[in-house]
Amino acid sequence: MSRQVEIVDGLPRIDLSWLLARVREGEGGCLVWMRSAHKKDGRPMATFTSHGRGSEVTFYVRRLVYQLTHQDGSRRGVVELRRSWVVCSCETPGCVHPDHLVMCSPSERRKDVPKTLMHREAIARGRRAKSRISDEAVAAMRADPRTDEAVAKEHGVHRSYVSSVRADKRRRDYRNPWEGLR
Repeated sequence: MSRQVEIVDGLPRIDLSWLLARVREGEGGCLVWMRSAHKKDGRPMATFTSHGRGSEVTFYVRRLVYQLTHQDGSRRGVVELRRSWVVCSCETPGCVHPDHLVMCSPSERRKDVPKTLMHREAIARGRRAKSRISDEAVAAMRADPRTDEAVAKEHGVHRSYVSSVRADKRRRDYRNPWEGLR
């Protein structure tokens, strides 16, 4: 069930006490959100009904708590908050404790996330498109029985490049489904 609120500048006008009444105390002093969460990543969410439109609008609770406790309410602060992620510094899923919330950029948020095989393959595809060495030349380097020095001279690259290609440290073939298991 959603609560009817006034939405100004894209954010609901609520007070912190309403949000904090819907949490329970967890381990390490965390305040764990007891209502709905995002299906994929489990981020705490709250749904409100807009006074003007009558339609339901969903907000991330961490963002609301951060705005109510850390922002001065200026327009610059709201714009800065919209471009950023509000993440929890503790490892407790659903924690919305104001002292545990940190604002970070999207790139800072993704820094510690491991890359999937599809993501690594997309990065490799982009690098190969800019490379002066073709995929056929890389396959020839791997198949050539000669020394690294002789193969490097033939292809106009450094010996260490040929060595790392042969050791599968560079130019991995991510089209092979077993390649990611190394």
